[in-house]
Amino acid sequence: IYKIINEKHPPLREYRKDVPEILEKIVFHALQKDPKKRYKMGLNMAADLSLAFDYLETPEQDISIQEKFNSVKGLSFFSEFSEAEIWEIIRACIWQDYVAGEEIIVEGKIDDSFFIIISGDVEVYKEGVLIGTLGSGDCFGEMGYLSKTERTATIIAKGDVSLMKINSTSIDQVSVHCQLRFSRIFLHTMVKRLSITTAMLISKKDQERSE
Repeated sequence: IYKIINEKHPPLREYRKDVPEILEKIVFHALQKDPKKRYKMGLNMAADLSLAFDYLETPEQDISIQEKFNSVKGLSFFSEFSEAEIWEIIRACIWQDYVAGEEIIVEGKIDDSFFIIISGDVEVYKEGVLIGTLGSGDCFGEMGYLSKTERTATIIAKGDVSLMKINSTSIDQVSVHCQLRFSRIFLHTMVKRLSITTAMLISKKDQERSE
């Protein structure tokens, strides 16, 4: 009991050197001494385990961390981030590739991950209807990350797509300043999308009146 309360647990790799780093991070999160720093819900831990599964199922890519940095530093999403913060994010996220027609997010499902498009385009579907396209530097899935609610749209790769996948555990690993930048970008993104949706609704109503 004394050890549980006062002593830091030894790394899993002391027992199994082949344990993937991502699983060690999940265990570390679950064993925090302060209960407030642990998973708040079983769903959150399940989401991280799902993320780990995605990572372990993905073949290792022959791409160095420097190449990843070079790929993302010029993206509009990271325009307000310092180079040090970009390095933080690259080390904390999972790099995923999708082919044309592959589903990335499915409407109605619940998880807390969001995505940043590194290259390629994705299509956004609502109830089976195409409502938009996103490209390099755009992000999606931030509402699922922020509110832990069901996905409100389906995202499908339009062609070959490379993404950065990030969830709550990933965010916990970066600095507070970096987390605040994420929140600011999410706010700007949501305001922009709300403005576009409002404009579309007004245009549609005007068209209906003219008819």
